[in-house]
Amino acid sequence: MIERHDLQREKYKVIVIRLLALVMIMLAPFQLYFDVHGNLSVTVAELVLFATLLMTLVLTGNPIRFLKVPHKLTSMIMLLIGSMFISTLLAQNIAVSLKYSLKWTAFLSAYFVTYWLLKFVLKPADIFAALVLAGSIVSLMSNYIFFLGPQGLQEYLKTSAAALFMDPSTVLYGDANWFRGGGTGGTFFNRNWYAAFLGMVLPYCILRLIYQKAHRFFWGLGFIVLISGLLISMSRSGWLGFIAFFTVWGLLQKRVYWKPILGTFSVIIILTLFLSLFFPTFWTDLFDRTATVLVVDHKVNRILIWNQSLSAWSINPLFGTGVANNPIGSAHSNFLQFAADQGIIGLAVFLIIMLIIVRDMVARLKKAVMGPDYLVGLGLLGAWTWFLVQGLLSTTLFNDKMFMAVAIMMGLTASYLTATDTETDSQENEP
Repeated sequence: MIERHDLQREKYKVIVIRLLALVMIMLAPFQLYFDVHGNLSVTVAELVLFATLLMTLVLTGNPIRFLKVPHKLTSMIMLLIGSMFISTLLAQNIAVSLKYSLKWTAFLSAYFVTYWLLKFVLKPADIFAALVLAGSIVSLMSNYIFFLGPQGLQEYLKTSAAALFMDPSTVLYGDANWFRGGGTGGTFFNRNWYAAFLGMVLPYCILRLIYQKAHRFFWGLGFIVLISGLLISMSRSGWLGFIAFFTVWGLLQKRVYWKPILGTFSVIIILTLFLSLFFPTFWTDLFDRTATVLVVDHKVNRILIWNQSLSAWSINPLFGTGVANNPIGSAHSNFLQFAADQGIIGLAVFLIIMLIIVRDMVARLKKAVMGPDYLVGLGLLGAWTWFLVQGLLSTTLFNDKMFMAVAIMMGLTASYLTATDTETDSQENEP
């Protein structure tokens, strides 16, 4: 295995690996697809992930060590993949089962890659900064330039040449006009997937902006762009996730930080007024969406969909209907989606993973002192709280872009939970 001090002597390797890793992380929401055979496709992010995987294997020394991430999350993630494979195999055929299992195994390899990159060449702030930058680019291109930019640029963003920024299917079939004025979410196709991605990065972005002076311009600009994107998304489940993060923030603070919290809400109100100037129907749609939280976009009641999901689960309570074989499609709930697709086994594994993350994060935060390490932990806990709460009303995980982002965040979480005091102390001077 190549140790960190060995890498310091070979700075060019460090630079190459860092750049490749940051590109991989930034490409998570920019998933341009290449058709391989039939309906099988790969993305730019997957290709870069594969290259990063090979380099990370060299860093760790051998494949066995690469898979030995020293946290209980690792075994549970492997069980989750096994559950996906078995449920799909029993419900459909081996070809479909292999296709989806390989697909999610590829994305979840980002968990292992992220963990080892943090051990060797990256810091938590690097990953958050890359995700904030990527999310800001998506938000600016799709929420503002797509609707408010020069006519020529607007037309360009509707073509296949701009697929890296705007998924063509979003323009043709998706929520290309979430309310009568703007908001597309770029490559995410669906408002709730877009809001779920914002939930992975906004908590840390806000905390970093408030509690650390270094690079406040970057984090402040990112906060403004991302929070306005969340407002424009009209994702009610995303708003609920944001409120859940704020609740956790207030409960876990070691001192009363009412001024930063009040200041954040004040900025949100100002941004809301600002957005209403550019999008005249903003307030009307905002109230309409808020008043119909149990109604999905096509006037279908969520309660009806949840009842149908429970009926699908009853077909095979133990193993489910199989991934991509659910007769109702989206269950509009991560929990019911796991139950319907993978049965009680898959749902139990998912719940255990979430329980491990929340329990261990809270336990570590109780021992931490205010500083970079504490902000990373609170940002991660806020992200997972957002993810869980939004998942009550939306299916946000079973999407390629979110799956990879969640895997990256899981790798970051495992690294944070297994870090020694020496390692966390070294983050005090991170840029």
